[in-house]
Amino acid sequence: MVTIRFKLSEAEPVRLELDRPVELEKVLPRAAALANVELGGYIAIRNGEVITSAGTVGPDDVIEVFPALSGG
Repeated sequence: MVTIRFKLSEAEPVRLELDRPVELEKVLPRAAALANVELGGYIAIRNGEVITSAGTVGPDDVIEVFPALSGG
């Protein structure tokens, strides 16, 4: 079961059943909808390392999603 944590939000972690590795871009929108989080630009961390939207996540992964912030 993959766990997705939306950092800098009040949302509870979302846990999704996966029977095989799946691209983050396919899993993240579903998790965001379940958490009632608006998904804009983000940085995703899988087990301590940055992962792109094309990267795969597996059943035992923990994904931390941070909103991409800009400013000066």
